[in-house]
Amino acid sequence: MTTTIDELNAQIEDLEAKVQLLRNEKVKKKLFEHFNIEDKDLEGITNLRLQSSYTSWEAEYNEFATGRKGTIELTFTRNNKEAGFSMSFIKESPSYEDGYENRYGWTEKMYTHYVNESEDPLIKKILASPDPDEIEENWLYILKH
Repeated sequence: MTTTIDELNAQIEDLEAKVQLLRNEKVKKKLFEHFNIEDKDLEGITNLRLQSSYTSWEAEYNEFATGRKGTIELTFTRNNKEAGFSMSFIKESPSYEDGYENRYGWTEKMYTHYVNESEDPLIKKILASPDPDEIEENWLYILKH
């Protein structure tokens, strides 16, 4: 009995979904360990959902063409109110913002979006650092699969 291409594609999609779930669980574990999140910080929280992605690249023939990109989305409900945030980071060279004129420069960006302008203590604990460089390095470490 032979397996069809469609069956193989379905199996691949199932495996990719399982891998993504495991990666998200790994990121969640690293996140909770890094920010010392304990069970008491999670009291009253339901529907905790975390999604993440991380990509890095390096050009084969140009040692200066490298980059890293990561995203995270964390949402949950506490006291019947949805809370959470999403963040994305990008650090790449050459600097694409300069139209490649700065061949050795870096583009570094970080975006944060809050769900319901969240004032939740868990969000504050995670996003407490006032130093953007520290935040970026922490997040790139946490998101790296």
